[in-house]
Amino acid sequence: MNKSELGAELVKSKWQQANDVEREEVLLELKRRGLSISDAILALRNSGFYSLGEAKEYISTSPAWQAEVENGKALHEIAWQVLDDFVASQRYKP
Repeated sequence: MNKSELGAELVKSKWQQANDVEREEVLLELKRRGLSISDAILALRNSGFYSLGEAKEYISTSPAWQAEVENGKALHEIAWQVLDDFVASQRYKP
């Protein structure tokens, strides 16, 4: 069983009866168990409570994963800038 499958089992066992604070605790537990943000998204998806898009949205607004979300945004911006720079450099080659 991989991490997201183990995470899905944890989510299935606690999520449905949990309030918002308890759900954040579940997400923190996933993090403590070494799941990546992608694993956590898949755990929510594989639990059957959310679609993939809903799971991504839920995690992206979770305080438990806020640092990873912000790091991902920064990395995404850097990647786009590198791609834009590369495309621009290819256009103006003599």
